[in-house]
Parts: sequence; structure tokens; C-alpha cells
Amino acid sequence: MPCDARACLLLLLGACALPAPAPPPAGSESVPEQAEPEADEAVADETATDESTTDEEPAQDATLTGDWGGARPWLAEHGLTVEASITADTARVVGGGVEQRSTTQALLDLGAGLDLEQVAGWTGASAWAEWWTRPGRLLNDDVGDWQGTSNIDTPHQHEWYELWIEAWPAPDALRMKLGKLDAFDEFAVVEAAAEFLNNGMAYSPTLSPMPSYPDPAFAALLFAYPAESTWLGIGAFDGATQAGKPTGTHGPSTFLGSPSDLFLVGEAGHSWAREGGRLAGRAAAGAWRHNGDFARFTGGGQDGATGVYALLEQELWLEAPDEADSAQGLTAFAQLAVTDEDVIEVARHLAAGLQWVGPIADHDDDILGFGATRVDFTGEPGAGFTTDHELALEVFYRWQATPSLAIKPDAQYVLDPGGDPTLENAFVLTLRFEVTL
Repeated sequence: MPCDARACLLLLLGACALPAPAPPPAGSESVPEQAEPEADEAVADETATDESTTDEEPAQDATLTGDWGGARPWLAEHGLTVEASITADTARVVGGGVEQRSTTQALLDLGAGLDLEQVAGWTGASAWAEWWTRPGRLLNDDVGDWQGTSNIDTPHQHEWYELWIEAWPAPDALRMKLGKLDAFDEFAVVEAAAEFLNNGMAYSPTLSPMPSYPDPAFAALLFAYPAESTWLGIGAFDGATQAGKPTGTHGPSTFLGSPSDLFLVGEAGHSWAREGGRLAGRAAAGAWRHNGDFARFTGGGQDGATGVYALLEQELWLEAPDEADSAQGLTAFAQLAVTDEDVIEVARHLAAGLQWVGPIADHDDDILGFGATRVDFTGEPGAGFTTDHELALEVFYRWQATPSLAIKPDAQYVLDPGGDPTLENAFVLTLRFEVTL
């Protein structure tokens, strides 16, 4: 896209922050990268989950630091919400993989949301800023897998992770978003798999060119809601990472200019609510294209790469099906994705699993999960894979120890890690602590 066209698009989206005739859909809220969604959000109406405005302030008894002597609710009353969390893992490869040893890592995440309707009178508009830092070694160095056994695993770095403005120029019908974004917050994410640690459960490895953790990118998004519980979305993201310029630690310069690479994605989806004995669910399908230069495994180069994906989530059983806000029950999820194996290492991906909220009496907020995720590597000889797939099995239990602390023991068994026949199947145990500050 020429620079002039991008500038026009930025101006158009900026204009969308002007006052609209009515507010956005009731209950809409943003889901930042490290947020822990409620279990029933995985199958809720799309316009009321991560198709979003600013984050609502967490309940004060659900935060370790409380209301800051009254400062936190005062800020919320004036349109500013502040969120913070720490995610810490202690993990050990107890068998197979590259090396059997322990790894400790953590992620500190700080975010602030601004209600621009309260602050500036821009009806339906909001803004969000988020910063994080992650010290510690890489668990993947010990496992040697491709999909990633920890979703916070990344080389030590810190950055402004997200910085965006959002508006609803047509309430309930049209949403626009501009700024630095994680594409998986908006496209191709399986919400019912958010509690799993393995990346492949919620995020397809075939979408490796898509800007996401730890390299979000500046982008412009447009979502339309032509009918109740139905959405159509498109996005244009800075694709400079493909040219060796990581977008996570950069500003918008590569989105507006050289190298002029874009990641383009579109998605259509529909959700259905609990009604007349029917349980809730959601389904979506999408396609993407990166217009940058890719090296072919057989030699030479290729202009661009493409892929498609589909996902499904469905409630199977509820403890109290007659209660609209009941979260305790069993939900299944599945996703399938295919991409261009001439230039992308993972040609196909399939994942499926189960999430059970409230599996033990009087522990309604606890979650038990089991899932499997498999990637099929490209068959091109130049890619260097001698084993054609990797399969990871995972089981976890998330114990809500206090309103602000969750403890999650997790076990994963990775067969054929990294498609490397010299590595034995890896058995990984992790204990995760999640603290809302």
C-alpha cells in the first residue's frame, strides 16, 4: 500500500473518534494480552468480548494492592482504569528434549485504559496503553519444541506492547481501531483455550508471519456487525518483521514507510447464545496474506505468503443451564489452519481440547483443561525436517487460591519435538503463578 494511501487511512480512523450518536454495545470490553477471560466469555456474543472498548476496572477484592486508599476508584470515576499483573513460571524438563533442567521466568504486565467519552465527550471511543517486561531464560532452549510449551517464553526484553485508540462510528454496527496491536487479540484466537500454556492450543503456528507476542505491530482494523452475533473483520498490520525489523520494539515508521510490507487478514464469524435448551458456541474462519519477500525452501525467493484458518467452540454441558450467567460446565474447542509450505515451516495445524470450569464442588472458579495440538511440517527437503510432525499433549488445573492469586500446575508431553529425530519425546512440568496487582 503506498504511503499516501496509508496516511489517508490513518486520517479516516482518527476521524472515527469524533462523537457518535450512541455508545457501543453494553458490556463490551477489551481483553489485553495477559488478561484471564471468564470461562463463559469463550462462547459469548462476539460484540461483548474482545471486540472491544476499554477494560473495565477489576473488582477491588480481586486485586492484591486493593483500591490504593481510594485512588483507584477515583481514577475510574474520571475515566482512567489501571491494571497490572505478574505471571511467573517455574518449569522443568523431566525427560527427553534438549536438556533436563529447571527454568524460572516471569512477565510483568502494566496497562491503562482511558474512556474518551468521559474525558473528551467522544461517544463510544476509548484508548489503551500497555507495557511489559520479561526477564529469565528460554524454556524452549531445554525442550527444543516448535510450538512452545510456555506462552510467555521469549528472549528477555521490555517494550510498549500495545498503544491504540478505538471508536464505534456506527454503534452496534461498525468498530474501528488504530495503533500498536497484537493481531491475536482480534483474529484467529480460540478463547476457550486461553488458559493452556502451550501456544498451539490457542494460536496457530501456521500464522507465524502474523504480528503477535513478542512482536505486535502498528495496524488499522475495521469490524462490521451486519447481524446480531455476526462479525466481519479486516486488518492491515505492519509486516516489517519479515524483513528483519522486529515491530515489537519499534514505532509506526515501518508501517507508514519502508520496507512497505503488510500483513493483511480477514475474518468472518458467528456466535450463538444459550436459548431453548441450546448451549452457546462460536465459529469463525479467516484468510491472510503477507506481501513481503519470502525465501523458498527449494531456493530462490517468493513474493508473499498466504494461509487460511477455521475455529469452533461449543459448550457441551452446564451445571446450571437455566442460569444465563452460569460459567460452570464443559466447553470443547477445535481449530484447523493451512498455509504455504513452500515458504512457511508449519504447513498444517490441528488442535482440540476440553475446558471444565468448576470441576470440584465449592471451587466454581477453578478450571481443568486437557488438549492436543499437532503441527505438520513442510515436506520441502530444503526446510531440513526429517520428522514430518510434532504433537503436544497438555493437562492443567487452575486453582483460584485467592481472588487475586491463581496457581496452575501444568504437564505437557511433546512427541517428536521440533521434528528432530535426535531428540527424545519431552516431558515438561510447570507451576504457574498468576497475580493481579
